[in-house]
Formats: sequence, C-alpha cells, structure tokens
Amino acid sequence: MKEPRPSQKQEEAKKAPETKTFSTEFIRDRVKILLTSHKNIQEVKSLEVNGNGNQITLTTTVIAKKGIARPTVGVQAVLENKGGAIIIKSYKIDANFIIKGTVEDLIVPKLNEVSKILKEHIEKQENREVGEIKIENGELKVTFAVTEATPI
Repeated sequence: MKEPRPSQKQEEAKKAPETKTFSTEFIRDRVKILLTSHKNIQEVKSLEVNGNGNQITLTTTVIAKKGIARPTVGVQAVLENKGGAIIIKSYKIDANFIIKGTVEDLIVPKLNEVSKILKEHIEKQENREVGEIKIENGELKVTFAVTEATPI
C-alpha cells in the first residue's frame, strides 16, 4: 500500500521558518547580565528597555569602577535592525567629563555585543539555530533557521 504524498501546502509549511517574539523584559534581563559581567561595572542601579516600532531604547544608570572612584554613569542607547542582527544606532553617555571617554571605551563595546548575546542565549534556551534576529513592533522577533530533515 502506498503512503499518501503530503500536499504541496503541507510541504511548504514544513519549510517555512518558525518565528518567536521575546518581550522587552527578556531583553532587559539579558542586558543586565551583560553589564554586570563587566569587571569595570560595580552595579547596575537602573535599567529600562522600551520598544517602539523597529527600535529599542536602553536607558541605564551604572556605578563604574575607575581606580578608587565609583562614578555614577548614565547611558542611553538606541538599537535598530541591520542585516539580520541588532546594532547600536546611537548612544549618549552622561558622565563626568574626566571619565566620559574611559567609560565610553568600557560600555560601548559591551552594548555592541547585545545582538550576539541575545542570539546565543536564545539558541541555548530554544535548542535550535537562530537564522535572523530583529526588532519588530518594539519587541525582539527571532526567525529560526530552517533545517532540512536528513533522509534515513
């Protein structure tokens, strides 16, 4: 007896990439871990993540470690989509002019890792490869990579 052949719609559905949306709270939790893991950040005092359209704004106040000083630093960064990843569109650092450049050198590279960190965490949590990550409707939208089944 012949096995029924799947319809064309069923085959297309199998090949369609799956997407999942993650809230701004998810992003906030990941960014907080990213910042607190930095050896030159003593404490994250506040962290807000607000999504709007195709952008997410991160606003944080941290206590930095700079020698014996513990300056309070304000950072605001706007994230946007670029080439299947998330990049920093712009940022503003509110700090004493003496340490502003140093703080910028410490924090901006960490913010540039946001897309990579989010992607790695989602892949680990979901146990599958992320094909694309982007901001849509103020939230994180992930499209998982389509993997072809290997015939036996």
